Amino acid sequence: MSRKILTDKQVAKLWNVTLIPVIEYQLLGVVLTRKEAETLMIPLNILMKHKCGMAKTLPNSIIYDKDLYGVKNIFNLQLECISKNIMYMANGNIDLSSIFQIQMKLLQKKFWSSCCFAEIAIGDKFSTKTYIGDALIILKENDFNICNHEVRGNIYVDHRIKGGNITIEELLGDSFHLHRMSLRNCGTLFLEQLLEPYTDRLLKWSHFIRINNLSPRFESKWFRILKEKVSVIDRDDRSVTSDIKIRRSNDKK
Repeated sequence: MSRKILTDKQVAKLWNVTLIPVIEYQLLGVVLTRKEAETLMIPLNILMKHKCGMAKTLPNSIIYDKDLYGVKNIFNLQLECISKNIMYMANGNIDLSSIFQIQMKLLQKKFWSSCCFAEIAIGDKFSTKTYIGDALIILKENDFNICNHEVRGNIYVDHRIKGGNITIEELLGDSFHLHRMSLRNCGTLFLEQLLEPYTDRLLKWSHFIRINNLSPRFESKWFRILKEKVSVIDRDDRSVTSDIKIRRSNDKK
């Protein structure tokens, strides 16, 4: 197109009217990262600046400005499409809404978190390889939230997994992803699952295996890490630290 006798206005018109609808259709089944979208826009940015007689070093926002050329940006277009699609799937008919909820629960189980996946969706932390998962990551990174769990928690109670107040993910921190599969196999999300009933003492590993009907196995590394973090080191009765006791008592209130 750079060798064609076209003006800058004609190039912008061809892009917005002819190519953008095709790209928009393709975006219904694929999610692009910001870097990928910017890479796709490079040839058009260079072409537009060439047709306008501008220097290549000028900011691209000039050709994206609606008051000047109004060239549509692929990434901004994708955000618009994704937000519409996700809201339509989440609030559509019964069948579509059910499929969306199933996908959300599968993502929650895959990454083994008590939180709704929309709360924790971060690109450098997760690789979902699903349209809904990748779409939620892109929206989250650009400050789009599909639901407010603090305000609407009583309505969408299934968004979060109940069963405890102190999550193992919180205690393990950045190392949680290393033990995610083992924790999922053990069905363990909360510290309360590792405590003896009506006491503030950690279960023995053998006792934990028995009450959860798990096959015998060596003590997992995540269990040893938690034992060091939450139990009193200089005592042998497996009592948890005072701050854990305070948090449990406050949560019970």
